Amino acid sequence: MVLKPNPKYLSADVKHLWLKRRGMLLDMKKKNGYSEKKKINLTIGASLRVFRLKNNWTQHDIAYRLGILAPAVSKLESGTTEVNLSRLEQFANIYGIDISEFFNKKEKETCSQEPVESANFKLAKSVEENKLLREKIIKLYEEIYR
Repeated sequence: MVLKPNPKYLSADVKHLWLKRRGMLLDMKKKNGYSEKKKINLTIGASLRVFRLKNNWTQHDIAYRLGILAPAVSKLESGTTEVNLSRLEQFANIYGIDISEFFNKKEKETCSQEPVESANFKLAKSVEENKLLREKIIKLYEEIYR
């Protein structure tokens, strides 16, 4: 049997660590939005994703080139994990760009529409294919039950 500490009887430091470990700590600084550090992580992560999509690479492709796992790339792109300078240099070398381009908003804005347009095209194509398949199914159904 594992005994769980009662937060009521813990000192402030130990209670803070215990609550943080249990995932119940509310950071009051972030109550009104993201912290500056989180905003930077989100900006860099979005740029990493844009450059990956611009090169038509998957997260697995990038992970293989970096020698890490695909979930780690996902966490970097989502801003969950902070990107250190050496990792940022590796990304820049893979994409053949300067590190400063990860912070360039114009590049991000122009690139971010390409995946959306591609997804919209694929969606429209699949809707049309579904419509044709429904018509074929109806015809087959009518032939069978005549």
